[in-house]
Amino acid sequence: MIKNYSKIKMDITKILSSRTETRKLPENLNEKDLLIFEHELNKDLQATNLYVLNSVYINSDFFVFKYFNPIYNTNINSSRILNKKYSIKNKIIFFYQNQIRRKKLKFETAFWLTDNWSKNYFHWFTDVLPKLYIVNKNYKNEIVILRKGFENIDYIKKTLQMFENIEFQYIRTFQIAKIKKLNIISPTAPTGNYNSDLIKEMRFFLLSLFSKKISKKTVTRIFISRKKARNRKVINETEIISVLKKYDFEIIDFENYTWLEQMQFCFNAEYLIGVHGAGLTNMLFMKDYSKILELRRNDDTHNNCYFSLANALNFKYFYQLSKVDDYKKRTQENNFYVDKNELEINITEMIKIDK
Repeated sequence: MIKNYSKIKMDITKILSSRTETRKLPENLNEKDLLIFEHELNKDLQATNLYVLNSVYINSDFFVFKYFNPIYNTNINSSRILNKKYSIKNKIIFFYQNQIRRKKLKFETAFWLTDNWSKNYFHWFTDVLPKLYIVNKNYKNEIVILRKGFENIDYIKKTLQMFENIEFQYIRTFQIAKIKKLNIISPTAPTGNYNSDLIKEMRFFLLSLFSKKISKKTVTRIFISRKKARNRKVINETEIISVLKKYDFEIIDFENYTWLEQMQFCFNAEYLIGVHGAGLTNMLFMKDYSKILELRRNDDTHNNCYFSLANALNFKYFYQLSKVDDYKKRTQENNFYVDKNELEINITEMIKIDK
């Protein structure tokens, strides 16, 4: 959220009111693991606001400038008004960019909705698409500026087709855009959290548009393989496959498929198992009242984004804590060892709910 906005001239309009999201504990909670989830059960979300900056420039490095002064950074890690010390470096950057011969973009009005994480699969679907949905629903013939290269990413290219009320323009590296009225929407929720009403509405909109393009696959139980990934592989995947096959789970490596194909797999799925990672974002495309089993690092109390997403979608969430190969590394850099016997217990617990 933009802070200290009184320092610069800015119009502010509330889009979504503040709210509290209430979440259910996992279906298979072990009391000793309560510490992992209890701080996520009631999450206060700030209001989502539309901030309007007049007569500004923006560059592909996520900086907003007033004349030659950088005043705001839309980078997700430092989304804030810039102080003077921080500005000196970026004044030089802007001066250089302003002298580049590439033609400057000029717009009467435009939206800027992305940050430096937005090309990531999870962040695109959970942070950016809800904002695009808001713009498409509430405005007509608006321009949204994206960084050059976004249009070449399969899942971005496909989902941009959803928004008939939006024209997308692309800003290249070292290029700047001059905008008389720049609209910036603050997060609809902190990353890893969700306005449940909005995320469900956006999900319905997305599925209704793409359902006719989906050839209905009969896969109902999916295990997400990461054997080709750099990190977060299941070290003993060969060992646990026998358990997964016993309960009719398809072993699917989403990296081998286009985004539309991934959606096709998940469209009729009722069960999804996977290591903490972007593949679990595909629960967005599953049937109502689905079941999710997340394989998590056994000392990780921080990464609850899929627990929260399953709750926002009214899915039943299960978890399994796993050992990793190097506890000095972050969760995102680890590989996982999944206990075969515990996995079978959790799968039977998931299936039992339907009986």
